[in-house]
Amino acid sequence: MSNVTDPKSICIIRLSAIGDCFNIIPAVQLIQKTYPQIKITWITEPLEAELLDFLPNINFISYNKKNGLKELRRIKKLLKHEKFDYLLHMHSALKASILASFIHAKVKIGFNKERSKDLQWLFVNKKIPKPQSKHVVDGFMEFAYAIGCPREKPEWKITIDPKALENTKKLLDFERQICLINPCTSKEQKNWLIEEYAKLCNYMDDKGFNVYLIGGKSEIEKYYNAEIMDQVRSNVESLVGKTSLKELVALISQADIVISADTAAVHIANALNKPVVGLYATHDPKRVGPYNQQEYVVSVYNECAEKEYGKPIDQLPWRTRVRDPEAMKLISFDLVQASIDRICQDFNI
Repeated sequence: MSNVTDPKSICIIRLSAIGDCFNIIPAVQLIQKTYPQIKITWITEPLEAELLDFLPNINFISYNKKNGLKELRRIKKLLKHEKFDYLLHMHSALKASILASFIHAKVKIGFNKERSKDLQWLFVNKKIPKPQSKHVVDGFMEFAYAIGCPREKPEWKITIDPKALENTKKLLDFERQICLINPCTSKEQKNWLIEEYAKLCNYMDDKGFNVYLIGGKSEIEKYYNAEIMDQVRSNVESLVGKTSLKELVALISQADIVISADTAAVHIANALNKPVVGLYATHDPKRVGPYNQQEYVVSVYNECAEKEYGKPIDQLPWRTRVRDPEAMKLISFDLVQASIDRICQDFNI
């Protein structure tokens, strides 16, 4: 399947999650830089569409998975008369492929064999080559290169919502430097120990930071928040469940350091060029960690994966996950402290 040499329109499918959508931004912005007049339609879930609306000249179509087949029919009708030069099928999942099946595009590009799943290959007529890097960002960049963009280092240009920035400034005390800690993900096996997070809060307080817990409104986040707050000093504050997603981005933009489990906060901080320490055990940080700050990652993934699968890490498939629900317990406080001290020295904070 030959390329379109001067594309005028593309459709992107990446439905979720927030971190992955942030990791796609460099590819999207490179496409816009290369083809300034290009028309981009991006199908994604409602929260992601709202959060990414700062990106100019993109027609976001919200896909609400809760509406099932009704939603698929709605989007099919909406795009019935649209014809794109390229479909960038950047979400290797069956629901995304069903959407791809009724989008009219001259070339439909999907992942290479290693990174594809759920029969994505049946819904595309071209595949990106295998990137030299494990990282998902480099995989997403291959889609931009596949439509003729020059190879460039991934860059993020993020615009902070003014109202969100105004709101979050009222929540922070700037007399000392700001440390944000995002302790919780939606998957319990990716969360560090509550008592270690409490110890971490007090350690950062000792280092002279104003410490804030951040997170959403899910039941697991509420639980972690309550348990941690019961064990920390009175001057540690919680903003868990008190901010919108746009306000979360605005909060991170004002932080001096972010410490987080494997969740969206890591990728938002990376996109904003904020010092970030990510904690990993079940997923490979070389694949899904903060792209520009790999040296500060705290990870026990390699040893856990090699023990679980009985093979060296370089012989394991790209998508290998550690299933051991106890894996995060292997992250010692000393490892986290050492990474924090190093990042504070390197960034002069």
